[in-house]
Amino acid sequence: MNLLTQSAWTELGMAKYQGPSFQPKPLEKSDIINIYYYLRSFISIQELSNLLGIPIFIKGPHSDDSIVINHKSEFGHYHPEFPIRLRKYFVPAVNDSSFKSLTQSTYDQYIKNLARTFFVVYIKLNSNSEYYHKEIERYQELCKERRLDPFFLEKFVHFMKLGYTDSEDIEEAAKFKTFKGDDDFDEDLVKQVVGFWIRRQIDKTDYQFYLGLADLISTYDQKFYEERLE
Repeated sequence: MNLLTQSAWTELGMAKYQGPSFQPKPLEKSDIINIYYYLRSFISIQELSNLLGIPIFIKGPHSDDSIVINHKSEFGHYHPEFPIRLRKYFVPAVNDSSFKSLTQSTYDQYIKNLARTFFVVYIKLNSNSEYYHKEIERYQELCKERRLDPFFLEKFVHFMKLGYTDSEDIEEAAKFKTFKGDDDFDEDLVKQVVGFWIRRQIDKTDYQFYLGLADLISTYDQKFYEERLE
């Protein structure tokens, strides 16, 4: 597993898209789904499951070969051990400064935008737990009612904008911790990432995924990491 992870880091720029036949985004502009299909150049879900010794998903519509993103009542629930075991291998540079130097350009070119978006959305969602839990409950209700429309996430396209809130009433409007530069994040990616963290709250893997993400950003993007935790 260590050799596989190191290979993925050093050869990521050569990854070939392994997904549906529509025109994919370039690797450096990948969203959540695109990056998965690029990473399939190195390993499939089933192969990763075999190496880690656990199923990746314990519930949901996904298969060994494809990710189902528009199901009306289900989503993939990760095995609770998955982010814990993955974290052991995910960022080889955590304890290897030479490997960090070798792969810093890979992070900067292909991973930084995606990683930063995951990080800032997590921080902002958790800066207002009342709002966050309300949206989690709404998502769960839609699943139960089989009304999880793919357009549900559209309301989050402006989530990282400095003026974002959920009400015109100043007294009732949700308030969040904000930072300079929040307006710069890609809106389509932001809405996907909000959905990811809502689902991870539901399947109880959010904090373990966050720890792996923190390893990644604190290793390759330390200044940004420290600024966002002030």
